[in-house]
Amino acid sequence: MDGSFSVDHDSLLSNIHSKEQPCLWEISSQLQGFFNTPNVAGQLPQTYDPNDLKALQALIKAESSQQLSESLLAIDNAGNTIATARNIGNLRGTRNFSDFVGTTDTNDYYRFSLSGNSNFKLAMTGMTANANVQLLNSSGGVITSSTATGSTAESIVSNLNAGTYYVRAYPVGTANTNYNLSLQAIADNA
Repeated sequence: MDGSFSVDHDSLLSNIHSKEQPCLWEISSQLQGFFNTPNVAGQLPQTYDPNDLKALQALIKAESSQQLSESLLAIDNAGNTIATARNIGNLRGTRNFSDFVGTTDTNDYYRFSLSGNSNFKLAMTGMTANANVQLLNSSGGVITSSTATGSTAESIVSNLNAGTYYVRAYPVGTANTNYNLSLQAIADNA
């Protein structure tokens, strides 16, 4: 490897070019200039020299707030709607996920299916601010919720039939927090 890195220009710029995030809006044109500088052939490069990354990091550090830094560097691992939910597939055993919800990412949806009746357990831990979680049916209707206050862990335990389900994690008010989500399904042999 030559130490270069790849950038998806459109995704990066659409994530930072938002009037809803004033700090991001102010420097997004500078970042657009950084990534939209054509090479000698007149094409936008798909890889950048590591020195370019250092320049971008310096720009972010010099002109950003914690909000900008989190927005640019955080990766959203879950969909923001039922239609774009992260598809886990058939849930057997335990699956663990880590993500963020807050003012810039107000919903995280996970989709899973069960091939038979199962004992389902959900735990959401590691929060530094208040976030809640819901278990939804295949139509998006709420089956049950966990709404502990503050950074207290959230949990849901339920016996579920075969079918498709969704989990929705969301912040309370203007809370911003990372979280760890554990989903477990054990086949009901009764």
